[in-house]
Amino acid sequence: MIPTQDYEAIKRIFNDERIYGYLVDDLTPKDIEPPQGCVYLMSEDGDGLVMVVPRNSVEAEVHIAVLPEARHKAYYYGKKAADWIFEQGVHKITAMIPQTNQQVLKYCLKLGFQQEGVNRMSFLKDGKLQDQFLLGLTKE
Repeated sequence: MIPTQDYEAIKRIFNDERIYGYLVDDLTPKDIEPPQGCVYLMSEDGDGLVMVVPRNSVEAEVHIAVLPEARHKAYYYGKKAADWIFEQGVHKITAMIPQTNQQVLKYCLKLGFQQEGVNRMSFLKDGKLQDQFLLGLTKE
């Protein structure tokens, strides 16, 4: 995973119809614009992306998107992204996973994240408020 500012490539992955629905809630506009102030890590093959959102001097929140044809590389991409993030001086990586996305929850747990809490009724999906799981991974 390498840092990129290729916003067209970032948009291509985030807006891919096969993964878009997993990334957003009901009210997110169809054409996602990559937020500024984040770091984007792109896989060497251009089929995986991690958005890194700095929260403070020691914590960063992550969002990962991997195209379906590259899902077999998702674990590798997650490990590489975590290594890069920790090398930048970050001590803790967090993620918020909607309860409806059990596949991503299992993926994060496999990467070593631990469930740290629940953000109740904070994600609108299919017209219903859903809980989100707060997950954390520390440098140790």
